[in-house]
Amino acid sequence: MKKSEYILKIKDAILKRVRFHAPICFDGEINKNVLSFNGVNLNFPIFKYDKKLDNNILKAFKLALNEEKFNLLVPIEVLDAKTEKGLEKMENCVLYSEKSSSFDFVSMINKLNINYAVKSNYDIKFKDKFFCINDYVVNPIYNEFCLHKSEEVFGVDFSYDEFILNGNNIYVKLKNIQKEENKICINFNLPLKKGYYVFKRRGSAIYIQNLLTGEKKIFSYVCKNAKFSFSCIDGIENSCFATINVKAIIPLKPNEEKVVFFLLSDKKLPLKNKNDFEKLKEISIKKNMEVFDLRVKTKNVKFDQFFNNTLPKKIWLNWNMEKVDNALIEKYSTLRRLFIKGKDKIDFVPFKEIGLKELGIFNGEYYKKIVVAFGVEKFLQVGKTKFSNISNITNFSLKKSDPIYLSFSN
Repeated sequence: MKKSEYILKIKDAILKRVRFHAPICFDGEINKNVLSFNGVNLNFPIFKYDKKLDNNILKAFKLALNEEKFNLLVPIEVLDAKTEKGLEKMENCVLYSEKSSSFDFVSMINKLNINYAVKSNYDIKFKDKFFCINDYVVNPIYNEFCLHKSEEVFGVDFSYDEFILNGNNIYVKLKNIQKEENKICINFNLPLKKGYYVFKRRGSAIYIQNLLTGEKKIFSYVCKNAKFSFSCIDGIENSCFATINVKAIIPLKPNEEKVVFFLLSDKKLPLKNKNDFEKLKEISIKKNMEVFDLRVKTKNVKFDQFFNNTLPKKIWLNWNMEKVDNALIEKYSTLRRLFIKGKDKIDFVPFKEIGLKELGIFNGEYYKKIVVAFGVEKFLQVGKTKFSNISNITNFSLKKSDPIYLSFSN
């Protein structure tokens, strides 16, 4: 490589640091007066260089300072007399002594330094979300407000459930069906939104903060011997991608069942055992049924499939990826109003064009079937009791075990 090419390569590396450095999270601890007094321009980032500075690197810094504004801070302990004299003439270059300068000044330079050491314990080739049992990648399918997969692999019956409640939940049951002890390796990869992150492990949770948005998340887990790695640089995530990876070896005795659980949420939930996880999954499904509280049976089978299954599935899958498609949500609400209006008190709408046969309205436990009858009078019949008013129907009637019939009259 020619000397000129080498200098340009170093210059480009310096500029990348200046342009793509992680934001600083020490704002409340910085004494700006001390920095300003020592010649640091508070409008520009601080680039500390504490290695031997030869003539090629000096030229690279000069070129970089012509393209971008930043503070170059160099400890005099690493300089010879000739280099020190050259740096003194450069704009926005501050020379200081790490030994004789004030502790506060040196400490702040280290905190604000954008030229931090780069390291990561994460394998960059794995960026996507996945859950593996040994080398088997679990591919769950949508099943009524949950992603589910159950199968037998490597002598283990497993059940995988992914659902939404207070965040994204992963719940896995593993049962050894062999006559001898078995060991299973699980590998879970969880991508986060793009951004700069800090990760702090406290007990059975990882506390995560996006430094760009201020958004905070907690990654809770119930998984013994879990080993974590993060796609980070000194605890600060770069802007390309952000990922948490969890690996664990799970020993299983014959017929023994164990569960693992992961939750990415705004808060830490007191979840400890299988009963807690099963209850959480049950609540999650019911909460979604409260949102998508209507099912219909009409003469148009394609419409039934779209309204009952396809549309709720599309909306839910977006939610599971932390996305919201307002157009799909409005579409569901518009179609729902063709049949019923209201939530706590329901009004039935006589939408006859589609040939309505049955309605199913969620009553908090299940979808209560309402058979649409054809007759000369308008009525709602619960068991043997007939009502001429088909408005303001409450959940009390929907929870009764008696059959319900509805007629809009001819």
